[in-house]
Amino acid sequence: MSSVRYWVNWAGNVSSQPTSYHEPTTEDEIVSLVKSIANVGERIKVVGSGHSCSRIAASNGVHLVSLVRYNKVLEIKSEACTVTVQAGITLKQINNFIEHHGLVLSNIGTISEQTIAGAISTGTHGTGINFGGISQQVTALTMVCANGEVISLSKEQEPEFFAAALVSLGCLGIISTVTISCESAFNLRWLGSPATLDYALEHLEELNQSEHFAFWWFPHTNYVYLMSSNRTAQPIDPPKNAIVIWFKDVILGNYLHEVALWLSVHVPGIVPTINQCFRYLFFSSQRERIALSYQIFNLTILLRQYVMEYAIPIENTATAIRKLRDLINEAKFKVHFPIEVRFSAKDDAWLSLSYGRETCFIGVIIYRPFGQEIPYENYFQQVDALMISLEGRPHWGKIHYQSTNHFRKLYPKWDEFLTIRNSLDPKSMFINDYLEKIFFDEA
Repeated sequence: MSSVRYWVNWAGNVSSQPTSYHEPTTEDEIVSLVKSIANVGERIKVVGSGHSCSRIAASNGVHLVSLVRYNKVLEIKSEACTVTVQAGITLKQINNFIEHHGLVLSNIGTISEQTIAGAISTGTHGTGINFGGISQQVTALTMVCANGEVISLSKEQEPEFFAAALVSLGCLGIISTVTISCESAFNLRWLGSPATLDYALEHLEELNQSEHFAFWWFPHTNYVYLMSSNRTAQPIDPPKNAIVIWFKDVILGNYLHEVALWLSVHVPGIVPTINQCFRYLFFSSQRERIALSYQIFNLTILLRQYVMEYAIPIENTATAIRKLRDLINEAKFKVHFPIEVRFSAKDDAWLSLSYGRETCFIGVIIYRPFGQEIPYENYFQQVDALMISLEGRPHWGKIHYQSTNHFRKLYPKWDEFLTIRNSLDPKSMFINDYLEKIFFDEA
């Protein structure tokens, strides 16, 4: 245990001052820690990699627990295609380990720096109309409850508790171990192609025939970049020069963009020009790539950012994007690229963004170039209101402005989740200020 002056998330927009800081390395240490804090009637908050830009991991006046050193692979079953890991391991570490056993995760998001517990607890997802979020690849987990008891959950063992625990926001207990379903390694053929926004919206059903489809819209233009990935038996592309890749992804794709955005802090009117120039330079021609699946799913993202993402019923996709375009134009917002649009199957985790319905995810971004603050609240609040009008569910790990009554309307199992939460944590030991507003703010 140690005291820390403050904790700050990856984006740099959330900081807090915990009572103490802990890095347990064993399950016994986690149990002992939970019991000792429970005995003095105080609160505890677990943090993963800090990639959430909501206040879900903020820890003012509570004990902060990082699982960064609780990150081992415990068991791998190649024939059953499962791997059991400690909760603090990152998706990147899992990818690297199981690749050596000829396995991969079926679907992941654009980065893999998150811990497995943090990824599933906040509803992290990739894209693909026949794929759920990362939590849907979990077959079992263990959790340390407020009384120090370690419980085992799966679809066969306590199925309702399991459905609640898959996307739990960290409010039920401390996830200890996770068993994940994998599959034999496969390659993906990725195809990127420019199109108009109108074309994308008019052909969504056809485009979503790809196993994994997403598109980036460049605000202040009528252009998008369509990205589809499908499994292929073709071999991966020959290795490219590492320096060339680094220069393109890091120097041009991130740092040059960051410099341009820094200039826009002082001259906001150049944002549309920045969007148009980067679209022309990097996203105006067709490209193709074949690589191992997770290498296609992941991108190099270094720019710190405010992010809002809403999950809406898939049938509302075109309406939402058109209304968002109108909002940006009428309010004269200067909006950074990309606005990212992804898709998923419906799933059965009670607080999943895709619970019970096929889903479109719409993500908006305002960057923080070199730590500079760019006003975003007015834009985000109006996007928030727009998405709510279309039955939107905000991403738990990203910025939103909603409280209990909104969530109760959107999640059919909301009250059942609260019943389980109250039974596992009757004294609200795992609740922080953010979760107070989520679960107890009836205003």
